Amino acid sequence: MSPSSRGAAPRSCAAGAAASRAAGASVTTSLQGRLGRTPSTPDDLRSMATAAWHKRGVAMIRLEDLPNEFDRLAVEAIATSLYGKRTPSE
Repeated sequence: MSPSSRGAAPRSCAAGAAASRAAGASVTTSLQGRLGRTPSTPDDLRSMATAAWHKRGVAMIRLEDLPNEFDRLAVEAIATSLYGKRTPSE
């Protein structure tokens, strides 16, 4: 015997969706492809840099992470010769 034949109220779609979210299921919407990415955290950037180094041999070095002025100037000169003059963001 089904719940509706026993006099129980049928479950609405909204109640089912709420139960799915409460259970940890992801929700897909028509806006899924239009949503932007969230900004990367410093930890995300560090893990991407690590993966790029190990998989591709690409070193991503922040000038602020270099230990002394000589190294910073050397890396900046190499990057400028390869990629052009940098226009720092604000």
